[in-house]
Amino acid sequence: TISGGEILDAATLVRQNFERHAGPRLGQFDTVNINHVNTSTTSQNLKQLGLAMHNFADTYRRFPVSEYPESSFDVNGKNHLSWRVYLLPFLGYSNLFQQFRLNEAWNSPTNLALLDQMPDLFRSSGDASTSNSTRLQVLTGPDALFGRDLYNGRQVGPGLQTIIDGFSNTILIVEVGADRAVPWTAPDEVIFDAANPLAALGTLASGELPLLMADGSVMSLGIDVL
Repeated sequence: TISGGEILDAATLVRQNFERHAGPRLGQFDTVNINHVNTSTTSQNLKQLGLAMHNFADTYRRFPVSEYPESSFDVNGKNHLSWRVYLLPFLGYSNLFQQFRLNEAWNSPTNLALLDQMPDLFRSSGDASTSNSTRLQVLTGPDALFGRDLYNGRQVGPGLQTIIDGFSNTILIVEVGADRAVPWTAPDEVIFDAANPLAALGTLASGELPLLMADGSVMSLGIDVL
């Protein structure tokens, strides 16, 4: 689920998607092995991010960001840098990660100078090779997985124990429309509104929402099943 307020397994989502969009394109979905049906750039990137997310969680017992160091948060409890930056060491970019000043905002002179060094896996199909903004984002807000876990007033990533609907039923990362792309180092994400879940996703030209589930599986859903 997006908000965690309902239990809807991946197989059910695929079935609903197929009922609304029957045809060869969606007939490829396998309700048992849906994480191996898409070979697109986005799908492969999401799989890599899913593995890195879980490696981070194995270390810190939560998805990024961790509650420490305290200096990596501003006075309002918001992290200075995106979860994407904190995932760098788990993606093979330790040297790049070490160049960031975690106690400074993403657009401080030092951190802003690193904006153009965005790894390719944060790019989507069709993005320019020189782009420094990303469409791969998590869902935040009081009704979303990444918006409800506070630690001493700091907005941290969700602890593994907070995923009460099950990992295979919970959305971890989505690919929003190009008009909702953000600087990859900025802590700006989709602000989810349960009353209008599509509002913050931007223009999804394909009519589908690529997403990564918390169990590491990747799928693409027709927007009318969300």
